[in-house]
Amino acid sequence: MLNYAALYYLLEVSSAQSFTLAAEKLHMTRPALSTAIKNLEKDLGFLLLNRNHDGVTLTRQGEIVVQLAQKGFAFFDEIEHLTRNRPEIPAEISVYSTLALNSSITPALVKNYYEQYPEGKFNAYTIGNASPDEILLNHPDSFVLGIFNETRLFDKQLQMIVLDKSKTYLAMSPDAPFFPAEVKSVSIKELLQVPLIITEVSEEQSFQNDLMSALRKYGEPHIRFTASGMDMSSSLIADSLGATFYPSFKQLQNPNTANYRTISIKNAPKFVLAALYHKDIPQEKLDFFLSLLNQI
Repeated sequence: MLNYAALYYLLEVSSAQSFTLAAEKLHMTRPALSTAIKNLEKDLGFLLLNRNHDGVTLTRQGEIVVQLAQKGFAFFDEIEHLTRNRPEIPAEISVYSTLALNSSITPALVKNYYEQYPEGKFNAYTIGNASPDEILLNHPDSFVLGIFNETRLFDKQLQMIVLDKSKTYLAMSPDAPFFPAEVKSVSIKELLQVPLIITEVSEEQSFQNDLMSALRKYGEPHIRFTASGMDMSSSLIADSLGATFYPSFKQLQNPNTANYRTISIKNAPKFVLAALYHKDIPQEKLDFFLSLLNQI
Protein backbone atom coordinates (compact mmCIF):
# COMPACT_ATOMS: atom_id res chain seq x y z
CA MET A 1 0.00 0.00 0.00
CA LEU A 2 1.29 3.44 -0.91
CA ASN A 3 2.42 5.77 1.83
CA TYR A 4 0.21 8.83 1.19
CA ALA A 5 2.28 10.93 3.57
CA ALA A 6 5.33 10.21 1.42
CA LEU A 7 3.37 11.28 -1.69
CA TYR A 8 2.64 14.57 0.04
CA TYR A 9 6.33 14.92 0.90
CA LEU A 10 7.16 14.33 -2.77
CA LEU A 11 4.88 17.24 -3.77
CA GLU A 12 6.71 19.52 -1.35
CA VAL A 13 10.16 18.43 -2.54
CA SER A 14 9.08 18.85 -6.16
CA SER A 15 7.74 22.35 -5.45
CA ALA A 16 10.83 23.46 -3.51
CA GLN A 17 13.27 21.54 -5.76
CA SER A 18 15.23 21.01 -2.57
CA PHE A 19 15.20 18.44 0.24
CA THR A 20 16.48 21.04 2.69
CA LEU A 21 13.77 23.65 1.96
CA ALA A 22 11.03 21.03 1.87
CA ALA A 23 12.19 19.53 5.18
CA GLU A 24 12.05 22.97 6.82
CA LYS A 25 8.50 23.54 5.56
CA LEU A 26 7.41 20.09 6.70
CA HIS A 27 9.17 20.49 10.06
CA MET A 28 11.18 17.32 9.40
CA THR A 29 14.86 16.52 9.36
CA ARG A 30 16.43 16.25 5.93
CA PRO A 31 17.51 12.61 6.44
CA ALA A 32 13.98 11.61 7.50
CA LEU A 33 12.50 13.27 4.42
CA SER A 34 15.08 11.66 2.13
CA THR A 35 14.39 8.24 3.64
CA ALA A 36 10.62 8.63 3.15
CA ILE A 37 11.08 9.47 -0.56
CA LYS A 38 13.52 6.56 -1.07
CA ASN A 39 11.01 4.17 0.52
CA LEU A 40 8.30 5.53 -1.79
CA GLU A 41 10.55 4.93 -4.81
CA LYS A 42 11.19 1.40 -3.55
CA ASP A 43 7.42 0.76 -3.22
CA LEU A 44 6.78 2.08 -6.75
CA GLY A 45 9.76 0.34 -8.32
CA PHE A 46 11.25 3.36 -10.09
CA LEU A 47 13.07 6.62 -9.34
CA LEU A 48 11.04 9.76 -8.80
CA LEU A 49 13.83 12.32 -8.45
CA ASN A 50 17.11 13.17 -10.09
CA ARG A 51 19.42 14.16 -7.27
CA ASN A 52 22.42 16.48 -7.86
CA HIS A 53 24.41 19.18 -6.09
CA ASP A 54 22.16 21.95 -7.49
CA GLY A 55 18.99 20.39 -6.08
CA VAL A 56 16.49 17.85 -7.34
CA THR A 57 14.35 17.48 -10.47
CA LEU A 58 11.60 15.05 -11.32
CA THR A 59 12.18 12.06 -13.52
CA ARG A 60 9.61 11.40 -16.24
CA GLN A 61 7.91 8.86 -13.99
CA GLY A 62 8.16 11.35 -11.14
CA GLU A 63 6.31 13.98 -13.18
CA ILE A 64 3.46 11.53 -13.81
CA VAL A 65 3.25 10.56 -10.12
CA VAL A 66 3.24 14.23 -9.03
CA GLN A 67 0.42 15.07 -11.47
CA LEU A 68 -1.68 12.16 -10.21
CA ALA A 69 -0.91 12.98 -6.58
CA GLN A 70 -1.96 16.60 -7.09
CA LYS A 71 -5.31 15.47 -8.50
CA GLY A 72 -5.74 12.97 -5.67
CA PHE A 73 -5.03 15.47 -2.88
CA ALA A 74 -7.30 18.04 -4.54
CA PHE A 75 -10.06 15.42 -4.45
CA PHE A 76 -9.38 14.72 -0.77
CA ASP A 77 -9.50 18.47 -0.05
CA GLU A 78 -12.97 18.66 -1.63
CA ILE A 79 -14.20 15.79 0.53
CA GLU A 80 -12.75 17.42 3.65
CA HIS A 81 -14.42 20.71 2.70
CA LEU A 82 -17.78 18.96 2.41
CA THR A 83 -17.24 17.30 5.78
CA ARG A 84 -16.28 20.57 7.47
CA ASN A 85 -19.29 22.35 6.04
CA ARG A 86 -21.86 19.58 6.47
CA PRO A 87 -24.63 20.93 8.68
CA GLU A 88 -24.95 19.15 11.96
CA ILE A 89 -28.12 17.19 12.59
CA PRO A 90 -30.20 19.79 14.39
CA ALA A 91 -31.66 19.16 17.77
CA GLU A 92 -35.11 17.67 17.38
CA ILE A 93 -37.59 19.90 15.58
CA SER A 94 -41.10 20.25 17.05
CA VAL A 95 -43.96 21.77 15.05
CA TYR A 96 -47.45 22.35 16.40
CA SER A 97 -50.10 22.89 13.75
CA THR A 98 -53.69 24.07 13.50
CA LEU A 99 -53.81 23.01 9.85
CA ALA A 100 -56.30 20.33 8.86
CA LEU A 101 -55.38 16.95 7.40
CA ASN A 102 -55.84 18.18 3.82
CA SER A 103 -52.88 20.50 4.28
CA SER A 104 -49.68 19.14 2.78
CA ILE A 105 -47.38 21.60 4.56
CA THR A 106 -46.54 19.63 7.71
CA PRO A 107 -46.11 16.30 5.86
CA ALA A 108 -43.82 18.08 3.38
CA LEU A 109 -41.73 19.48 6.23
CA VAL A 110 -41.40 16.02 7.80
CA LYS A 111 -40.47 14.48 4.43
CA ASN A 112 -37.82 17.14 3.68
CA TYR A 113 -36.36 16.78 7.17
CA TYR A 114 -35.93 13.01 7.09
CA GLU A 115 -34.60 13.02 3.53
CA GLN A 116 -31.71 15.16 4.80
CA TYR A 117 -31.39 13.76 8.32
CA PRO A 118 -32.69 10.17 8.49
CA GLU A 119 -31.28 9.89 12.02
CA GLY A 120 -32.88 13.11 13.24
CA LYS A 121 -36.18 13.54 15.08
CA PHE A 122 -39.13 15.62 13.86
CA ASN A 123 -42.10 15.94 16.23
CA ALA A 124 -45.39 16.96 14.58
CA TYR A 125 -48.30 17.80 16.89
CA THR A 126 -51.79 19.23 16.55
CA ILE A 127 -52.24 22.34 18.64
CA GLY A 128 -55.44 21.09 20.29
CA ASN A 129 -57.21 23.57 22.53
CA ALA A 130 -54.06 25.46 23.49
CA SER A 131 -53.27 28.88 22.05
CA PRO A 132 -50.08 29.52 20.04
CA ASP A 133 -48.96 31.82 22.87
CA GLU A 134 -49.29 29.02 25.43
CA ILE A 135 -47.47 26.54 23.21
CA LEU A 136 -44.48 28.74 22.43
CA LEU A 137 -44.12 30.26 25.89
CA ASN A 138 -44.04 26.72 27.33
CA HIS A 139 -41.98 25.27 24.45
CA PRO A 140 -39.79 28.16 23.21
CA ASP A 141 -37.73 25.87 20.97
CA SER A 142 -40.80 24.84 18.90
CA PHE A 143 -42.76 26.29 15.99
CA VAL A 144 -46.49 26.79 15.37
CA LEU A 145 -48.09 26.65 11.91
CA GLY A 146 -51.57 28.00 11.38
CA ILE A 147 -54.03 30.45 9.87
CA PHE A 148 -54.23 33.70 11.83
CA ASN A 149 -56.05 37.01 11.58
CA GLU A 150 -53.55 39.51 10.20
CA THR A 151 -54.39 41.95 13.01
CA ARG A 152 -54.19 39.38 15.82
CA LEU A 153 -51.80 40.37 18.59
CA PHE A 154 -49.53 37.70 20.03
CA ASP A 155 -47.29 37.80 23.06
CA LYS A 156 -44.48 40.29 22.49
CA GLN A 157 -41.93 37.46 22.72
CA LEU A 158 -43.36 35.75 19.63
CA GLN A 159 -42.37 36.43 16.03
CA MET A 160 -44.30 35.62 12.83
CA ILE A 161 -43.20 34.42 9.40
CA VAL A 162 -45.97 35.06 6.85
CA LEU A 163 -46.07 32.28 4.25
CA ASP A 164 -49.16 33.39 2.33
CA LYS A 165 -52.07 35.84 2.50
CA SER A 166 -55.64 34.77 1.87
CA LYS A 167 -58.52 35.92 -0.23
CA THR A 168 -62.00 35.23 1.13
CA TYR A 169 -64.65 33.62 -1.07
CA LEU A 170 -68.31 32.69 -0.85
CA ALA A 171 -69.16 29.30 -2.37
CA MET A 172 -72.71 28.42 -3.45
CA SER A 173 -74.65 26.39 -5.98
CA PRO A 174 -74.72 27.88 -9.51
CA ASP A 175 -78.52 27.90 -9.15
CA ALA A 176 -78.55 29.72 -5.81
CA PRO A 177 -80.77 32.83 -6.01
CA PHE A 178 -78.71 34.91 -3.61
CA PHE A 179 -76.85 37.09 -6.12
CA PRO A 180 -77.28 37.84 -9.83
CA ALA A 181 -75.02 35.88 -12.19
CA GLU A 182 -73.01 38.96 -13.12
CA VAL A 183 -72.01 39.68 -9.52
CA LYS A 184 -68.33 38.84 -8.97
CA SER A 185 -67.83 40.27 -5.49
CA VAL A 186 -69.96 41.35 -2.56
CA SER A 187 -69.43 43.28 0.66
CA ILE A 188 -69.69 41.92 4.18
CA LYS A 189 -72.99 43.74 4.64
CA GLU A 190 -74.49 42.10 1.54
CA LEU A 191 -73.95 38.66 3.07
CA LEU A 192 -76.52 39.22 5.81
CA GLN A 193 -79.42 37.80 3.78
CA VAL A 194 -77.51 34.72 2.62
CA PRO A 195 -78.20 31.46 4.53
CA LEU A 196 -74.68 30.56 5.56
CA ILE A 197 -73.35 27.11 6.30
CA ILE A 198 -70.57 27.32 8.87
CA THR A 199 -67.86 24.72 8.19
CA GLU A 200 -66.26 23.54 11.41
CA VAL A 201 -62.71 22.73 10.32
CA SER A 202 -59.96 23.29 12.87
CA GLU A 203 -57.73 25.33 10.59
CA GLU A 204 -60.63 27.61 9.65
CA GLN A 205 -62.31 28.01 13.02
CA SER A 206 -60.71 31.37 13.80
CA PHE A 207 -61.48 32.47 10.26
CA GLN A 208 -65.15 31.53 10.66
CA ASN A 209 -65.41 33.22 14.06
CA ASP A 210 -63.78 36.48 12.92
CA LEU A 211 -65.85 36.67 9.76
CA MET A 212 -69.03 36.10 11.77
CA SER A 213 -67.98 38.91 14.11
CA ALA A 214 -67.53 41.18 11.10
CA LEU A 215 -71.01 40.23 9.85
CA ARG A 216 -72.65 40.91 13.20
CA LYS A 217 -71.48 44.53 13.07
CA TYR A 218 -74.26 45.01 10.50
CA GLY A 219 -76.92 42.64 11.85
CA GLU A 220 -77.63 38.98 12.51
CA PRO A 221 -76.57 36.62 9.70
CA HIS A 222 -78.85 33.77 8.62
CA ILE A 223 -77.27 30.48 9.64
CA ARG A 224 -79.23 27.46 8.42
CA PHE A 225 -76.83 24.58 9.00
CA THR A 226 -73.66 23.71 10.79
CA ALA A 227 -71.40 21.28 8.90
CA SER A 228 -68.31 19.42 10.07
CA GLY A 229 -66.46 20.33 6.89
CA MET A 230 -66.75 21.14 3.23
CA ASP A 231 -67.62 17.52 2.42
CA MET A 232 -70.82 17.71 4.46
CA SER A 233 -71.67 21.21 3.29
CA SER A 234 -71.27 20.21 -0.38
CA SER A 235 -74.61 18.44 -0.57
CA LEU A 236 -76.35 21.30 1.23
CA ILE A 237 -74.87 23.89 -1.12
CA ALA A 238 -75.62 21.73 -4.17
CA ASP A 239 -79.31 21.85 -3.27
CA SER A 240 -79.19 25.67 -3.25
CA LEU A 241 -79.92 25.66 0.46
CA GLY A 242 -77.04 27.85 1.47
CA ALA A 243 -73.52 29.08 0.93
CA THR A 244 -70.27 28.87 2.82
CA PHE A 245 -67.18 31.05 2.93
CA TYR A 246 -63.58 29.93 2.98
CA PRO A 247 -60.06 31.40 2.91
CA SER A 248 -58.07 30.67 -0.24
CA PHE A 249 -54.31 30.14 0.14
CA LYS A 250 -51.92 29.20 -2.63
CA GLN A 251 -50.06 26.83 -0.32
CA LEU A 252 -53.17 25.04 1.01
CA GLN A 253 -55.59 22.80 -0.79
CA ASN A 254 -58.75 24.83 -1.25
CA PRO A 255 -62.16 23.18 -0.89
CA ASN A 256 -63.26 21.44 -4.07
CA THR A 257 -65.39 24.22 -5.53
CA ALA A 258 -65.41 22.95 -9.12
CA ASN A 259 -69.21 22.59 -9.02
CA TYR A 260 -69.81 25.74 -7.01
CA ARG A 261 -70.16 29.35 -7.93
CA THR A 262 -67.63 31.46 -6.05
CA ILE A 263 -67.76 35.16 -5.27
CA SER A 264 -65.04 37.15 -3.57
CA ILE A 265 -65.93 38.96 -0.36
CA LYS A 266 -64.81 42.56 -0.04
CA ASN A 267 -63.81 44.02 3.31
CA ALA A 268 -63.43 40.59 4.89
CA PRO A 269 -60.93 40.21 7.74
CA LYS A 270 -57.44 39.55 6.36
CA PHE A 271 -55.92 36.19 7.21
CA VAL A 272 -52.41 34.85 6.81
CA LEU A 273 -50.90 31.42 6.69
CA ALA A 274 -47.94 31.81 9.04
CA ALA A 275 -45.32 30.17 11.21
CA LEU A 276 -44.80 31.47 14.74
CA TYR A 277 -41.68 31.12 16.85
CA HIS A 278 -40.24 32.40 20.12
CA LYS A 279 -37.70 35.21 19.77
CA ASP A 280 -35.21 33.29 21.95
CA ILE A 281 -35.06 30.23 19.69
CA PRO A 282 -31.46 29.50 18.58
CA GLN A 283 -30.71 31.19 15.27
CA GLU A 284 -29.32 28.01 13.73
CA LYS A 285 -32.57 26.16 14.45
CA LEU A 286 -34.64 29.01 13.00
CA ASP A 287 -32.46 29.10 9.88
CA PHE A 288 -32.83 25.35 9.47
CA PHE A 289 -36.63 25.53 9.83
CA LEU A 290 -36.77 28.33 7.25
CA SER A 291 -34.72 26.19 4.86
CA LEU A 292 -37.29 23.39 5.23
CA LEU A 293 -40.13 25.82 4.50
CA ASN A 294 -38.32 27.17 1.43
CA GLN A 295 -38.13 23.64 0.00
CA ILE A 296 -41.92 23.26 -0.06
